[in-house]
Amino acid sequence: MPPLGRIQIGFQTADWPGLKAGKDARDHVEAMLGSFSIEITIVDGASARRAAAVRARTALKLTDAYALATAIHAEHNGHDDVRLVSFDKAVLRAHAELRPNRSPPRC
Repeated sequence: MPPLGRIQIGFQTADWPGLKAGKDARDHVEAMLGSFSIEITIVDGASARRAAAVRARTALKLTDAYALATAIHAEHNGHDDVRLVSFDKAVLRAHAELRPNRSPPRC
């Protein structure tokens, strides 16, 4: 499997038990992921609305809807190296349905 390259991740610090919100949480996550080429995006109102729209159309779990919404948003912003990788066939199916003019994601 080729290297993953740049990965975009959206997260909320409230989802990390035991971590304080803000700079401490961000620094901890960045340190954990530092060996990868990963872009971290903070969950804001716009990304929450995109995830809610994906969830409403697909009935995916909220965490999966965030991942899918983040991938689709990156594609729409011109990133041609976006790959959504999942073992969950429902996520892959939803990805294909929401972006029918693209090649299918990998399992």
